[in-house]
Amino acid sequence: MDAKTSQFFHDYISADELIKKFKINQNALIIRAMRRQVPFYYAVKSDKRLTYFPAKSVNTFAKAIFTFLRTSLLPFQGLDYRSYAAGRIIPIRYLDDLNALGTNTLSEIAVLAYCYDTESVNSGYGKLWNKYHPIYFKDVLISIDDAVELRQILESEREELEEQHSEHIEEDALLKPKTKQTKREEIFLTWLQGKDEAQVINIKKEEVWEELQQMDQQLFNVEPKNFFRDQKIITFKSGRKS
Repeated sequence: MDAKTSQFFHDYISADELIKKFKINQNALIIRAMRRQVPFYYAVKSDKRLTYFPAKSVNTFAKAIFTFLRTSLLPFQGLDYRSYAAGRIIPIRYLDDLNALGTNTLSEIAVLAYCYDTESVNSGYGKLWNKYHPIYFKDVLISIDDAVELRQILESEREELEEQHSEHIEEDALLKPKTKQTKREEIFLTWLQGKDEAQVINIKKEEVWEELQQMDQQLFNVEPKNFFRDQKIITFKSGRKS
């Protein structure tokens, strides 16, 4: 085992280990990771070379057409080139990607669509010669520190359930939401699907709350302050008060 491989196994573990340990399904772990803002990672399966352009520069339809023509006809001018060697660890950053992971429909194309450390968008030019692979939950990695945190959360949940029920705990018991905050967070995650996180953090909390009330009036028929304070899914910009 070389130094690089040794370091890889030292820093990360497979998310499957937590699934097997606590006998829960992958969606249950994904939801808990979202709530705690715990990132998932993925090791690229084959070498890739991609081209990107600044996302902020394409904010109108006309600019989008111009960028498409420029990157198609002049693919080597003014672009951000990124190489991804096989085995390189990259984060699975976006909520849409995590939701796709939960339904086994995630692909390397989606994860690499945005340059992982910039706000640049894949121009699509590199899709012609790069081979892309589907990403299954068995491919997902968690850092050792984050895995410890998630394990503590799951163990705490199991202990609470064992205290409440002396009889045998069914395997799906961990999947049942236990508090109203948990139920609200799950609806909040549903509301977030398909939305641009960069835009969501600028929305006033009271406007978000009104939309959540439309989804479940009874569950969200309280003051929103505690919900936004306790949820860790998205950090709204300061000043966006409810």
